[in-house]
Amino acid sequence: MSEKGTRTKEIKSAACLPPITPIRQTSNLKSKSESNSKTNKKSCESTCKGHIVSFRNVSLQYKGLPKIVRNLTFEIDRFEKIGIIGSRDSGKTALVLALYRLTELTEGCIKIDGVDISKVDPHVIQKRMKIIHQDPIILSGSLRANLDPFREFEDTYLINALDRVGLSNKLINGKASNLDVELQTNCLSIPEKQLILIASSFLHKPKILIVQEAQESWAGGDAMKLSKSLQVIETVCREFPACTILLFINQPQALKLCSKVLFMEKGKVAEQGEPQSLMRMQSSKLYQFMAKKFNWKV
Repeated sequence: MSEKGTRTKEIKSAACLPPITPIRQTSNLKSKSESNSKTNKKSCESTCKGHIVSFRNVSLQYKGLPKIVRNLTFEIDRFEKIGIIGSRDSGKTALVLALYRLTELTEGCIKIDGVDISKVDPHVIQKRMKIIHQDPIILSGSLRANLDPFREFEDTYLINALDRVGLSNKLINGKASNLDVELQTNCLSIPEKQLILIASSFLHKPKILIVQEAQESWAGGDAMKLSKSLQVIETVCREFPACTILLFINQPQALKLCSKVLFMEKGKVAEQGEPQSLMRMQSSKLYQFMAKKFNWKV
């Protein structure tokens, strides 16, 4: 399997465990690498306060390869909806890998709720986040198995979650007994699969939600697919007002849902700001990216 394929598989299979709490460390457990990074940690303590997510001088590199992100510094405020845009090799995926602690940073630090995540068990961090993948995997079996595999919730909660994403009538016809019927996954579109994962998120209440726009929606610019994908993003922003959301988007219509946008290029944040302001400037990197993607006249 390719490195890219492995990383995608890792993201999809990330575990969910209890809330973030710093790991207790004793002096005899401190490694040489921790000692060498002591100065860097102190810098993070003084500069990453007041935001739910803080990246400070973050670089990430795989052994023997060039850095895939370089000196990233930005903050995401509580309940903010952030659009993240860039080409395939811009470093967007690396942001998710870094947040999930699926790979360690080369430099810098990331904080969530004021806690340096390098001091936290990676599995604990994953409890606070939920990823809606661009090519979601729905398990074979019942709808209940996908929404509530450990049977933690009553039927009314599951039906309500499906109502909120607009799938109750189509998938169960409003009947609780249909939650246990075999789900015909081959009859579901990618946006519908994403909506099932979003319904599951209602039940588990993540603090941070990461949404990747369906890849099929923007390949070729199909208007119907773009519309369906936009509905997914609109549902997330409408139904999770008390959640911080990172939107990995590809179409200009989704920009109106973002309070801020980060434009990634060659592993760096090349541009950031209020999306409407950036789109009014034809010289902005965001506008030029969208113009090229959708064949606008500049």
